Amino acid sequence: MNTYETVEPTISTCQTCGIDHLGNQDDCWRCVIFNAGLAAVRARESQEQEAAERQLLAEIEAGTYGPPATPPVEE
Repeated sequence: MNTYETVEPTISTCQTCGIDHLGNQDDCWRCVIFNAGLAAVRARESQEQEAAERQLLAEIEAGTYGPPATPPVEE
């Protein structure tokens, strides 16, 4: 006769949303996926901001930033 041990599943509370989930991870799979997507969006926005700042600095250094100078009016 075989005897089997009953193993109780590990249930944890998600640190992000507060919902109980199976496993011993800090976050549930929904929040892990959401947080990864959010991190990707923030990284892309940060890269875009840095690129815009580099472009602005390059234009300032080249003297091409702002509207073109108007020629003097001759009377």
